[in-house]
Amino acid sequence: MARLFAVTTLLCLLALPALAADKEVQVRGTLKTGIVAIGGETTGTIVRTKAGTFELDLGKDKELRALAKKLDGKEVVVSGPLQVRKGVEVKERRIITVKTLKAAGDK
Repeated sequence: MARLFAVTTLLCLLALPALAADKEVQVRGTLKTGIVAIGGETTGTIVRTKAGTFELDLGKDKELRALAKKLDGKEVVVSGPLQVRKGVEVKERRIITVKTLKAAGDK
């Protein structure tokens, strides 16, 4: 019983950095869709910025997914909460849950 409690506590503590990392961000960079990775360790959509690469979580929003496909390869501005997760193949995954997505020139 004590061992189960210790394992459960450890798992909760390991999850805290990912939960604490949620903060609103806005990034500007080049959007790329159709990304694949070993073990499926990707959301499938990324934005490459001067600060590095961020994965984008578009959720199940069909309009947002269609817009991402339309803007593939173009410069965009993305905003939403940022979450940092540990990965297996990729040490650190920076994932933005997209609230807004627009072409960089749009207002």
